[in-house]
Amino acid sequence: MKILITGNEGVVGSIIQPRLEDMGHNILGFDLKRFTDESIHDTDYLTHQLSQDIDACIHLAGIPGPNQGTWDQLQRENINGTQSVIRACEKAGVKRLVYASSGAVYGMTTGQMDIQGLPLKEDNPYGPEDTLDNYDKSKIVCEEHLERANIPTVIALRLETPLPHATPVAHHLWAQISPDNLAEAFRAALEADFTGYGAFNIGDPYMKKGIDGIEYARKNYPDVPCILKDTTEPLYCIDKAVEVLGYNPK
Repeated sequence: MKILITGNEGVVGSIIQPRLEDMGHNILGFDLKRFTDESIHDTDYLTHQLSQDIDACIHLAGIPGPNQGTWDQLQRENINGTQSVIRACEKAGVKRLVYASSGAVYGMTTGQMDIQGLPLKEDNPYGPEDTLDNYDKSKIVCEEHLERANIPTVIALRLETPLPHATPVAHHLWAQISPDNLAEAFRAALEADFTGYGAFNIGDPYMKKGIDGIEYARKNYPDVPCILKDTTEPLYCIDKAVEVLGYNPK
């Protein structure tokens, strides 16, 4: 499969590109760090690049995390940038767009989450609007635009920042993901027999070492229904990605 990756020289891109290439995929990078004209805001140029027999686009470019920009900057780089990528994919006739979203949509940045059940699943509400960080809000708006895109398959992967670039913390429900599992998630999103729009939690299939998930849920979320069956089971549920996309983390 021939894939264009926006922001391929960032943290996530630098992890997944060589692994996807090892799997046999042909990767075309698109990143301002390479060439100053490779801006996702130049929709016409991006459309031209996507018209080169590209089978799928992975969209990573933008401000990668909280506390890294003002709302105006997040509006431009994350929201407007994603809208430009969507338009370019539509114009070029790209059949599949995979977007790096985040568990931040649930309010993980501040820890002010409206958790309805544990482990936390994709049908859980977004975090309360008045408590969300601007980065969290930008990811929610991007997902809303992606859901309306005129592209046959659009997949939003609600990722954690991969180890060792970030360590698991309590207000992220101790969610974590290894570099190999990160690449596996994108492999699954690219190859899945799936059409339409879908958002998927992505993480490791086990709890952070030393944390008992059942005990943590009982102490910190005593009023939240918990169906964990094992102390090592993650609080960030990945079952949908496993079942629908064929995500096979180790």
